[in-house]
Amino acid sequence: MDNIGSDMKNQYYINENNCFFDISYKMVLATKGRQSTLSREMHRVAKHVTLERCRARNGDLLEFSGAEDHLEISFSLPPSEAVSSFANAVKTSISRRLRRDFPELKLLGAGLWAPSYFVASLGNPPEAAIQHYLQSEGG
Repeated sequence: MDNIGSDMKNQYYINENNCFFDISYKMVLATKGRQSTLSREMHRVAKHVTLERCRARNGDLLEFSGAEDHLEISFSLPPSEAVSSFANAVKTSISRRLRRDFPELKLLGAGLWAPSYFVASLGNPPEAAIQHYLQSEGG
């Protein structure tokens, strides 16, 4: 993968398989019933697991925060990766790791997470970045 810079705010676009992209998302995972179950240490473990999942899919973890009842995750993925598949992998991986490292979570019963999740794309590409791409293609 190669990075190309745009003239806008040091933003970089990735070149992978002849596709220039900068695709970023915000995902929110709520605990089942919005229970206040996530401690600061659980957040630390969840962030590490999320970073592993991002790297496994050639993505980047951009931001990670949350509260006792939810996680907020900003990340980027290449266009070849399905967001729904990534979301399910993150939910499953975090749940398994937290239940392994924090046995008290097993008392909650089946399922750490609400069955749904929220995801939205972040931002729009600046016109200058589009023009840069077109010029680099000889246009």
